[in-house]
Amino acid sequence: MNFDIEVYDYFDQDEIKKIIKDCIESTTIQKLNNEKELERIITNAAYEFVWKMVDDTWDNELETILKNKVIDILDRMSEFSVFKTKSPWGREENIATKYLNQVVAEELPNIKPKIIAEVHKIGKKDLQQALKDAILEKLQKSI
Repeated sequence: MNFDIEVYDYFDQDEIKKIIKDCIESTTIQKLNNEKELERIITNAAYEFVWKMVDDTWDNELETILKNKVIDILDRMSEFSVFKTKSPWGREENIATKYLNQVVAEELPNIKPKIIAEVHKIGKKDLQQALKDAILEKLQKSI
């Protein structure tokens, strides 16, 4: 069953505008009283502002600047900047570390005998010294 209601039979133009305005105002106040929602709105507005500022500042130069910056970063990369492990502060390990761990796990049957062979080549005194050095280094870093 459908009903057709002619709103103008009950409200004039000014009343309709006031109802809509009150509804928008009420919804806005309700949304802004939610701290997370307010933070989201402010953050989105800030991003929009920054994006416009970047666009206005760099115009067509931005692509070249970013490309050069990426090349510079790649030239200076090390294993420290490529491989990121999981941290106690919530950072997950990155894809490079996941891939490295996967490859090492897959190749472990090939790697393990080579490691054992190399360890057997090292003399007992050299092995003891290397172990002492490693323990001392670890202790010094933890102090």
